[in-house]
Amino acid sequence: LADELATKVRVYCFILTMPTSKEVKAVHVKATWASRFDKFVFISSEDDPSFPMLKAVDSESRKHLWLKTRFGVINAYRNHLNDFDFFMKADDDTYVIVENLRLLLSTKDPDVPILMGRRFNVTISDAAIDWLPQVDTNHYLDLPPSPSETIRAVQQISSGKAPGSDAIPLEVYKHGRPRLRAELTTLFQEMWRQGQVPQDFKDTTVVHLYKWKGNRQLCDNHRGISLLNTARKIFARILLNRLNGHLEQGLLPKSQLTTEVKQGCVLAPTLFSLMFSAIFMDGYREEQPEIRIAYRTDGNLLNRRCMQVSTCMSTTTVQDLLFAEDCALNTVTEEDMQRSMDLFSAGCANFGLTISTAKTVLMAQPPPSAEYNTPQINVNGAQIKNVETFAYLGSTLSRNTRIDDEVAQWISNASQAFGRLRASVWKRHGVQLNTKLKMYKVVVLKTPLYGADPFTVYSNQVKKLNHFHLSCLRLILKLRWQERIPDTEVVERTGIISIHAMLKQIYVPQGYTSGGAGYVLSRAGLKAIAEGMLRNETGCEPALESEDYRLGKCAVAFKHLARKKASTCKGNFK
Repeated sequence: LADELATKVRVYCFILTMPTSKEVKAVHVKATWASRFDKFVFISSEDDPSFPMLKAVDSESRKHLWLKTRFGVINAYRNHLNDFDFFMKADDDTYVIVENLRLLLSTKDPDVPILMGRRFNVTISDAAIDWLPQVDTNHYLDLPPSPSETIRAVQQISSGKAPGSDAIPLEVYKHGRPRLRAELTTLFQEMWRQGQVPQDFKDTTVVHLYKWKGNRQLCDNHRGISLLNTARKIFARILLNRLNGHLEQGLLPKSQLTTEVKQGCVLAPTLFSLMFSAIFMDGYREEQPEIRIAYRTDGNLLNRRCMQVSTCMSTTTVQDLLFAEDCALNTVTEEDMQRSMDLFSAGCANFGLTISTAKTVLMAQPPPSAEYNTPQINVNGAQIKNVETFAYLGSTLSRNTRIDDEVAQWISNASQAFGRLRASVWKRHGVQLNTKLKMYKVVVLKTPLYGADPFTVYSNQVKKLNHFHLSCLRLILKLRWQERIPDTEVVERTGIISIHAMLKQIYVPQGYTSGGAGYVLSRAGLKAIAEGMLRNETGCEPALESEDYRLGKCAVAFKHLARKKASTCKGNFK
């Protein structure tokens, strides 16, 4: 049976090793299980065709493991793709029973993608495709790229990005002569005519970044980024501009307000939106579980009783929150959520996708007076984990609707940023104090202030932020607690105001300006002030009302003016 399988199942293997292991591990592997493969090659930092061993990197270290793996995959793809049925990656410290491997692979189709013995469904249901709305053929998409499209794409891409394998920064194309962009257009047109792209457009330079958490030696604690060819980015931007024009025919739902993601290929966000829109159309054909949000704009923003009546009320519905591949479903009851998950799971299955239950969590927010009952939601037979908080798009959402956990996360992130610069900046004698303070404002202080922008922060939370802020300033100034220096003197020495004053600058001046004895409120300012005057369930006053501001004690005046101005505002208050 082994001889029969050896003739039917052709397996290629590349083995990672290093020069110091060549005469020990690699020689043993070559003499034992590696020789049972149809072909094998060792990937190292030295080149020895007679062994056989190929050079992939210049030096050996753990950070080069991915580079060696990538080299082995590309080498097998370019040189041996049609010569073998299956391909395997191994290490020199493992042992492979090749006969058992061939027996397992004999049940697999080499033309069907498999990875680690798991088959991935790459097909989409024909019935789901036929059900999607169809539009007329856009023949404009078939035309080759024009010079004007190339110029527009070059100007749209942001500068200051790291180049890929071509080592040509985008600024060369932006500030180069028209002849350069004309030659680039000629290249795109030739690619369009031949129907294929250069190999450099397909290859990427993969760089891994440490997430600054956990063990550095674990791959899960690193995030890989791909440095793409600059000309490829321009070509992808041309395709995106054409695709966006085609999508204006109503192929995306109205809730898709933006598709910009500041990472990866420029086409990826739009393609994600297309795929999820198709899944929602297919899954929620006849029913759409959703939640209702009520609001009013008649001037009674500060009266909670008015929000309980049906007159002068406006409503809007929210079915899901979608940003790229991060999706959050919203329903009112547990039964609606189970039904929504069943429909969404069925839609994903029709498009060859599977919901990752390990990365899916459930959070229920009961009314303030209701008792909390743990909901039970299942997806494909697996129960979803219930959590009290979870992070969505960088913000921590809580079951009790408070932002204490979010504030703690701001402080944690800022503390990590401060700690990473402790030895290189804060304790370094050659760096001037003014430079340290500028670094602190740019690197550390921006973290909590950026997070506080969309939230109403209350006085007890501001105290925690301000305590962390002053502690950092004292460490930069090298002050000891025995010196008993007050916070006011710390602020005077550094010239950096307190968190209280910073939040006032964020929340208040963005919305209104003072003129003479009165105040002029903009629409955004009215919204911010009206929300700031409302107390939360704990009875804490917002931070903006807890202290006097330089514009004066104007809470009563603002309340009267808010009621007067709200009726003339044309807009929605979330």
